[in-house]
Amino acid sequence: MILIDFHSKALRIILYYRDENDLERKIQRIKSICGSDKLVRWQGGFPGSDLKMKKTDWEIVKAFRQDPRRSPSEVAEEARVSTRTVKRRLTVMTENNCIFMLPEINYDKSNGIASDFLIVCPDEAKRGEANKQIRAKLDRIVFSLTDVKGFSIFAQICVNLFESEEIQKWIKGLDGVSDVRVDIMRENILVDKWLDEEIEKRLFEHPAV
Repeated sequence: MILIDFHSKALRIILYYRDENDLERKIQRIKSICGSDKLVRWQGGFPGSDLKMKKTDWEIVKAFRQDPRRSPSEVAEEARVSTRTVKRRLTVMTENNCIFMLPEINYDKSNGIASDFLIVCPDEAKRGEANKQIRAKLDRIVFSLTDVKGFSIFAQICVNLFESEEIQKWIKGLDGVSDVRVDIMRENILVDKWLDEEIEKRLFEHPAV
């Protein structure tokens, strides 16, 4: 789970859930904690994968979870496989959308402010064109979400509030864009204990390599 806190009342939460019942329970819990029923929900996220991961794959992922910068030889020793196997399985998992790297961003150390643009564009063809124009113009994008129907999100490091507001005005003028909301990002909070628990569960389900 990723919590994105803003310098406003806005809060964005990216959730992992097992099924619709699990999602609904989490949504109700969040509403209760926040004391608000105002909620904009969308489904998106990472591309799907048809690859069935082996126990070796989960061992490799577990080893890298401790430190993503570890060398393949260190991981190979812990996973009890060869360095060549580690490199080969990493390539397979990456190409099949099984694993992703998520950078941790410290906005306090950014040279500027992190502006989050939520762009509403109902027409999918026009939204696609708007996304292309935005990517071409903005040169300090740190995050984007464009695979959800009806709207897109771009986070850009801006020099100051004036630049942020100027970008907002420019995006509003793009063909098909009906609204643009901009919030200043304060902090990203990664809650990842569940991920380690999920890895252990998958290892338990794979008694053989």
